[in-house]
Amino acid sequence: MERAQKADIIDPFYKIQLTQGANDDTFEQDRILPSEHIEEAWSQRATIVLDNSDGAITADYKGYKGVISYGIKPPASSGAATYSACAPLWVVGPKKQSGGGSRRVELELIGIPDLMAMDGASAPLFPGSGDGNTVKQWIQALLGSTLYPSFIWPTAYSAPFDREDNLIDSFKPADAFTIKLNETRLAVLRQLLAFTKCYMRAENDTAFHIIVPPNSYNTWVAATKYELNDYVQPTSPNNNFTYRATAVAGDQKSADVTEPTWPTTAGNTVVDDQVTWTAVAPEYEYDLTPGGHNFFDQANRTRVVMPNYVVVKSHPDHDVKFEGVAEDTTFTSLDGMEKRWYEYLRLASVEEAAYVAAAILQGFKRGASVGSALVPMNVGQEVHDWVKVTDPISGDVQLGNVGYIRRTCGGGKWEMQIAFGDTEHDPFLTYAILAPPAIPPEILAQIAALQPLIAAQEELFLGIR
Repeated sequence: MERAQKADIIDPFYKIQLTQGANDDTFEQDRILPSEHIEEAWSQRATIVLDNSDGAITADYKGYKGVISYGIKPPASSGAATYSACAPLWVVGPKKQSGGGSRRVELELIGIPDLMAMDGASAPLFPGSGDGNTVKQWIQALLGSTLYPSFIWPTAYSAPFDREDNLIDSFKPADAFTIKLNETRLAVLRQLLAFTKCYMRAENDTAFHIIVPPNSYNTWVAATKYELNDYVQPTSPNNNFTYRATAVAGDQKSADVTEPTWPTTAGNTVVDDQVTWTAVAPEYEYDLTPGGHNFFDQANRTRVVMPNYVVVKSHPDHDVKFEGVAEDTTFTSLDGMEKRWYEYLRLASVEEAAYVAAAILQGFKRGASVGSALVPMNVGQEVHDWVKVTDPISGDVQLGNVGYIRRTCGGGKWEMQIAFGDTEHDPFLTYAILAPPAIPPEILAQIAALQPLIAAQEELFLGIR
């Protein structure tokens, strides 16, 4: 199908299957009018418009599960169409319209992340300083609806950990992690992942996949400790590969002085003192070459990374104190452009502090990557994919992680807009609200003691109102 979608002439195929219990309706391109389908890291939504000129569509569809699929129709002699199903959505706003001699049914659908943004915590949670849960354990409880007392009632989802960083299995946020009354399940998930280099992707199996996607945000540094699934670029950037740490030994450090000779074939490796790097090619490429996946338009824009200096340290009230720093010297070296971010956390070592700081800084780097491209539909494109866009006219080469996908089909449309980075990334909002600084234990005790009084006051107020 990948080769078919790169052809000069294609016969696109798209459909939506709507199910609820025994009810099962499928509408294909002969029914679908110009429609839009958007996927982002933290949101999935669509507006599907169906032609109902014959009045055959009578169901309401509210609450139905909708699976949108895209593909390419082969020649009649080649068998059935092949297609790729996207993550499921649910109908939240069916609307019937008429006018100009036509009738239409418009379906507003949202995905699992958006549904989780409506799951409010039934009780606040203030873990103590000695809490032993790792980020991974908190995520499993949150998505599995076993996070007592805040989230034990919502729909449970599975969470395969396809590729992890070292923090998700080792970092214990303890009292740096809190849940407020009615804080949404999605906000809590974002808060937890902000401690790591991992990302979440809701996929077509109705599960939240936790991944460390390939990326090109960090440059190799000599005599530096690396962890499994870290990625680096050579000091002279390579526009064809990134390099993933696939094995570490001893002190896990790169060579003291000499940069390795980087392989130029995907899958090949190089040993860099105590780190083994494997060449990783882009997961997809867009260009203007014959036989390639061409594009209509592209824009290459990168912003100054701000904040570009991150300090993670223990709270002044903690008995044992550690501190770690991560810095993007490309921008801190510019006159007046050093912008700092500070975070108080419950830490176990200087190394842990430095690695959390690096994870936070990497989030800021991703937020500064904002290139985009308008292309014919790529039916297999997913959020977080590391892709390459080459423009031979301008000489621009973009490498980045897809943070936004907008698919448009119907009425002769068959196109897709992609944007790099994190389209919802506001570093100050993300870390000020979603990852609040650690609260001293004595303050937490006072807050917990006040909860019954606050609840009683709220009940009294509601009764008066």
